[in-house]
Amino acid sequence: MDKYFEKWKKGSKPVEETSPRKPRVGIEFSNCEIIGDLGLRKPIDNYPYKIREELRRRYMAKGPTQSYGNEPNSRGIALGLIDNMNQFEFVFIAYLMVDVFAETNTLSMCLQQKTQNIVTAVRMIKTVMDELKKYRNDDDCWEELLGVVTAFCTKNDIFVPNMQNPKPGRGRAKLYRSVDGQSKTYYHFFHREIFF
Repeated sequence: MDKYFEKWKKGSKPVEETSPRKPRVGIEFSNCEIIGDLGLRKPIDNYPYKIREELRRRYMAKGPTQSYGNEPNSRGIALGLIDNMNQFEFVFIAYLMVDVFAETNTLSMCLQQKTQNIVTAVRMIKTVMDELKKYRNDDDCWEELLGVVTAFCTKNDIFVPNMQNPKPGRGRAKLYRSVDGQSKTYYHFFHREIFF
């Protein structure tokens, strides 16, 4: 270190100053090229190698970047999902799931404990399975669930189908049909196919 300062004091320039600085060679870019949307921006590999590091710094200075939903049908998909959630079938399945999760929650909590006896766990599983079978086979549970769902749908202006009417099919099918070719009613669809 002393040698360096001695040379500098004598009038010789430090090595850094004697070497001529090379001007920055490369293509300059403007800030309007720093686009936040990942789908619209030019890939960093398309820029010359010498300016990529500066480009990375400018992207990081701009902050987090993300896509802004450039898909032309993303709004349509969202509206379609909202329409599906405003149907009797969605509400029925949601209430059924709440009931099933209420039955299985205690079993789930006990099985997550580290000090669980395998014999006790098997007994609890059998008990929960028996409770779910009772729930499924009990007509009072079906009527109660149907009443709660119907009340919710009526309150929120969601169409409640008549359970005795035939259920329309999807696509080209005019009616929802069973294996033997007979048309199924809404009652059959909700009680036999979803509830069971």
